[in-house]
Amino acid sequence: MQKTLQSFIIFGLMAGVAGCGTTQDAANSTGTDKTETPSMEIGNDIEYGEMDYELIADASNKLGMKMLKDLSSVEDENIFVSPTSLYMALAMVYNGAAGVTKDEIADVLEAEGLSPEEMNKANASLISMLSSDSEDIELNIANSIWVKDNYEFLGDFTKSSQD
Repeated sequence: MQKTLQSFIIFGLMAGVAGCGTTQDAANSTGTDKTETPSMEIGNDIEYGEMDYELIADASNKLGMKMLKDLSSVEDENIFVSPTSLYMALAMVYNGAAGVTKDEIADVLEAEGLSPEEMNKANASLISMLSSDSEDIELNIANSIWVKDNYEFLGDFTKSSQD
């Protein structure tokens, strides 16, 4: 049951993320270009240790391997997905989760015992580590959270997700 729930959460998030994008033609058909350039800036308010990423590295790798194993059963399809991006997207949702939902996300992320703040620091450290190893490598992570027009996020959730 737990594996089914984890697979459902993973595929649901992947479908949601895939459904949130638009093609360049669709964006331009309205007369306005809503394409944004991803930024590597990490929130100025978050302080993290250089090695904080070690708190999530193994868990992120395990989640990625589980996801890739599940996706390998899909035949005749080209699938391109970033396990690290999936982990970070789930971590963003973890910031606003509570109760059973928070516990289930923590289980999928193998983050039991980590506070959202510790998770944010670990992800900021990971982004910094991945993007600073070489001047020849450019890393762009473009996770986002979408919401209906008539709904507002709480300020703390918005800030922690941006950081």
